[in-house]
Amino acid sequence: NFNCYNNYRIGNLAPYYEPIIFAMKPYSKTLTDSILENNIGGFICNNDKIPSNIIECPINKKNKYHETEKPIKLIENLINIFSISNDNIILDFTMGSGSTGVACRNLNRKFIGIELDENYFNIAKDRIESII
Repeated sequence: NFNCYNNYRIGNLAPYYEPIIFAMKPYSKTLTDSILENNIGGFICNNDKIPSNIIECPINKKNKYHETEKPIKLIENLINIFSISNDNIILDFTMGSGSTGVACRNLNRKFIGIELDENYFNIAKDRIESII
């Protein structure tokens, strides 16, 4: 009998951090060769400082389109660190409401977004297309 669980809620706590995947083509010789040949695999330093692996960014709760939406400034920061060339294509295979697509449009980057939920796909499409 599971009636005792009718009002039970699993205690999902908000995480302090969220891992982000950085993926690239396999390199044929060395990582340096991949960076020189494909413009991918390194990261760009600001003022000769190596970026931290923890990036703090305020959350805008006012214009929130998705429950796990990431701040556009955070995504822009990551794109600027890891995307060496404007020719790089940024893939977001869990696009949600399209924050990565908005950041890519803001930074003049190519973007591929994948989203299963039709409602969120349409929100993302409208957000991305509204940027001139």
